[in-house]
Amino acid sequence: ELTLSRSRAENDTGETLSYATSIFKAVRAATVKANAELAVQIRGSSGTGWEGDSFTPAEIAATRHWLRSRASSIAGGTNEVQINIIAKRVLGLPD
Repeated sequence: ELTLSRSRAENDTGETLSYATSIFKAVRAATVKANAELAVQIRGSSGTGWEGDSFTPAEIAATRHWLRSRASSIAGGTNEVQINIIAKRVLGLPD
């Protein structure tokens, strides 16, 4: 929570964002993806509804959220890229 506060403060003052942004992106993308995957698994075959009367609006929304969660790990740089940035620039690991 403190890292998030620091990142927000940096953004608000116009400072260059620290590497916390890469950490947040990687963690958030993985968390959203895992939660959406779990929701689809819990729903079973109802978790893959796209349209039609046999699916509730909540089931359709869950499917679409799951599909969007897959894209969130790619948008702004794949998780692998974000993790490499963290490894090299934050942790100082070699290439």
